[in-house]
Amino acid sequence: MSRFEQQPDDLRSSGSQDHSKVPALHEKAKDDQDWESGFHSGGGDGVWPMVVAAREIRRARTANWTYTADTQQGSGDTKYGAATTFEDTDIEGGAGVNRRAADL
Repeated sequence: MSRFEQQPDDLRSSGSQDHSKVPALHEKAKDDQDWESGFHSGGGDGVWPMVVAAREIRRARTANWTYTADTQQGSGDTKYGAATTFEDTDIEGGAGVNRRAADL
């Protein structure tokens, strides 16, 4: 039977990697407000249907990148929480060990 071994420091390291990706994801989520005005001034009123459609695409893109960043942040937070839980469980479990066995 194999053993489950998870080192809290490994979880924290992985959580830090997740957290380090969040700023770049938030940067991708930013919308370019000048794009629409430049598009409209270049094509006039005839491009309005395209501007409306592109606006919806940009909103969806922003929402999706924001969701991805939030998910990445949550993943890192979960890993940090799990590391602390593992350590607390080890400490509490170790305190309850009865040291009467002959081999201890």
